[in-house]
Amino acid sequence: PPARAAGSAHSSRTPRAAMRAALCFIAAAAAAACAAAAGPTPPASCDGAPNDFPITSPTPKLVRSFGGGSRYSMAGTNISVLHLRGSAFEMGQQYGSLMREEIIQLFPDMYTYIDEQIDNFLEKLPESIRKAIEEYGVPAALQITVDATSPYTPQHWFDLINGMSNTSGVNVTDIHRLILFPELVKAACTNIGAWGAATASGTDLLALRALDFGLDKPLNKFPVLLNFHPTDGGASHSVLSWAGFLGTI
Repeated sequence: PPARAAGSAHSSRTPRAAMRAALCFIAAAAAAACAAAAGPTPPASCDGAPNDFPITSPTPKLVRSFGGGSRYSMAGTNISVLHLRGSAFEMGQQYGSLMREEIIQLFPDMYTYIDEQIDNFLEKLPESIRKAIEEYGVPAALQITVDATSPYTPQHWFDLINGMSNTSGVNVTDIHRLILFPELVKAACTNIGAWGAATASGTDLLALRALDFGLDKPLNKFPVLLNFHPTDGGASHSVLSWAGFLGTI
């Protein structure tokens, strides 16, 4: 079930400094992972390609603000950086307002993508879910996932979704269903941990998670670094995600 992403403790650094630190961590983790992977030639079964995207540290530029939240652009990238502050509902409102245009565009594209790709996931799904998809379509299977996880989902999750719907205009049910698509198909990621001699600089532990979705997904049009600063409990934390999505896999 979805859970609040664990993150760093509250910090006295400015939002700009916090953004730079978060982006530098991601870049450092990627660089360390590449360094750790360098060496033996990968087996023929590995058909991947090296990630040759440059590591940059662009200066964030304020795009607009709403309530206690702010949105920044990162020059030379399509990444949006959001700082959201307040209660879960208020942060959801800020998210929905600041990324409204992208959410409205992305959600229909993702539902279309899921409909086109669902056959690739069917063999991994329980028979009851496969039958629901065959008889009633993907929305039915997503709703089953919503119903199964809701009893174990903390209230702040629903508050975030309700806030997003309030300002984006996207239906609450559509938001909740779509963000549980990874749960429906039991998505998994590639992870690597490297430290000491396994890194180029002999540093302490660096961790990297690669979301194995590929680059052909509609999601990749609108990546967003979410920085939550809750005032109703919980620690400030960051999540690298996409417009309209919540939580982490």
